[in-house]
Amino acid sequence: MKYVIAILLTIVCLTTSHANQISAHPKQLNQAHQAFEQQNYSVALTFYQQAYQQEPLVSTLYNIAVCQFKLSLWQQAQQSFQKIVEQNGDSDLLKYNIAVTHKKLGQVEQAIILFEEIVLLGNDPHIQHIAGQQLDQLEFAEFELTDSPVPSNLSNWFVSAQVGYGHDNNAVAISSDTRNNKNDTLIESLISAAYIGETDIRRYWSVNAVYLNNKYAKHSAYDFSVLGLGASKHFILDGINRANSNDYFYINANAEMLSLSGSDYLNNLRLAVGYHLPLPSQQSLTLESQYKKANAADNQYQHLAGFAWQNKIIWQFGDYNNRLKLTLNYTIDDKNDLVDEESFTSYSANRSSVKFDKNIQLNDWLLSFSALYKVSAYHDPHQFSDGSTLNRQDKRINLSQRTEYTINPNWRIFFDLNWTDNNSNSSTYSYQQTLIMLGVSFDL
Repeated sequence: MKYVIAILLTIVCLTTSHANQISAHPKQLNQAHQAFEQQNYSVALTFYQQAYQQEPLVSTLYNIAVCQFKLSLWQQAQQSFQKIVEQNGDSDLLKYNIAVTHKKLGQVEQAIILFEEIVLLGNDPHIQHIAGQQLDQLEFAEFELTDSPVPSNLSNWFVSAQVGYGHDNNAVAISSDTRNNKNDTLIESLISAAYIGETDIRRYWSVNAVYLNNKYAKHSAYDFSVLGLGASKHFILDGINRANSNDYFYINANAEMLSLSGSDYLNNLRLAVGYHLPLPSQQSLTLESQYKKANAADNQYQHLAGFAWQNKIIWQFGDYNNRLKLTLNYTIDDKNDLVDEESFTSYSANRSSVKFDKNIQLNDWLLSFSALYKVSAYHDPHQFSDGSTLNRQDKRINLSQRTEYTINPNWRIFFDLNWTDNNSNSSTYSYQQTLIMLGVSFDL
């Protein structure tokens, strides 16, 4: 039920004005900023050029390049962006903008080379996504030279949908994590949407929504759905973040409403803070800490309510045709647990896991592999009605593989294979499960 959903749409140019720039020449800059906000790019360009002649700041040169881009002065914009690279180093954002100018000038081969470098070697996943869409356009559609940008108010919206038909050889009860040894088929549908309000990686912000629904053919007790709403914001802190780096802090907030068998199940609130650091040789490191509060939407699930504190370290390495990711995770899961007159069942545990992910791109084929190993040590002994006790421990292995084929820039077909082995010292919670699914996805 957990799939990575690419919500992609083409953006023509990722450019913003440095409206809060401080300089020794505030008059020209203030006039330039005002003209830029009014979309009077010719006037803004003139004032930015005057300010740059008096004090050649890189931020002013960037604003000049943005204005030249807005005015469809592709050759001049390209030269300005390249000058910034020479003075201040390369970045995914600058490389993307230069690639777009190549495309606008009809230099398709150069554009493809740069877009591919971003997709395969970039550090910013958001710019990688839209660079991939640019590649799809150049590879699947006939290129038309234009001397003006595409004016669209929808360029910041990303929408994706997918539907799949699958077979589950051992449907597992989500509320109790126990097997039922029943084969069944299911239909999974998912739709997601996001609005990106700022594309500068250090000031990025977005809001998103997702709806997931799993419906079984015979055993409706295992039907499951999630409606989620969220927001994300990137920011930097003076004295911590480096001026010549693309490192940043971020904060994510999410609310989830879960349904089980058509009835309200749990309501979750999540708040995560993290730090992302690009490293040499196409590497990156991300540190994240997340707090989750779960509330029971129905009294019968009150034992699953509580909080969880999750800490993650993510290392990622990219190469020309593959990407490898390692995630270390430690979670303190503190739930209400289940108490009745004769027994006690603990659902609270400390969970440690390591996960490997690898993607391989082969022309129109994308192969994704994932391997997870997780150990759960439960806080309190289970007490059974006969007076016996057991300190529950689980060791879980999960292997998954997705094969995806791109039909055209909007349509993809996929095949998923997911295998889980949960080995518990309590036979009640030991099981194996194999889930296969074939489906199609569509990106607007």
